[in-house]
Amino acid sequence: MNRTQRILLIIVASLAGVALIFSALAYLYKDKVRNIVVQSINKNLNSKVDVGDISFSFIRNFPYATIDFQQVKAYEPKEFVTTGSVLNAGKISLLFSFTSIFSEEYRLKKIVLTDATLNLQIDAEGNSNYEIWKKSDSISSKQAFKLELQNVEFKNVDVLYYNV
Repeated sequence: MNRTQRILLIIVASLAGVALIFSALAYLYKDKVRNIVVQSINKNLNSKVDVGDISFSFIRNFPYATIDFQQVKAYEPKEFVTTGSVLNAGKISLLFSFTSIFSEEYRLKKIVLTDATLNLQIDAEGNSNYEIWKKSDSISSKQAFKLELQNVEFKNVDVLYYNV
């Protein structure tokens, strides 16, 4: 085996080792991270949301840790009834700071919305159907889930907006 082949073998083995470590870490942390994020989101929602599947990965969007929600449907708040849903999405990806996973302060940095339809409406009284997030009077510094959003990305998203 010549020197070039040995170097190439070391590089391939190193990359495989790093991928294996990330996969093991994702397996170890997936339930804990998913539970904390889902609980935090549910606690702050003003309406019902259905999710088909939830997955977690350190590799998919490296250098971010990623939680993917598949087949998401967000309904209108109870006091607003028109189409029934505000959002139908194939996938919503929440991307977190990689290091925040280990410090247990989950800092949401980026959201990617893929294959979705947003049905945004405002009725004659000025009420909107898209305010599904509860308004917060106080911000707790002890929350495990922190919003430090830097980017929101739409991929194949239709936005329907109707203002009565």
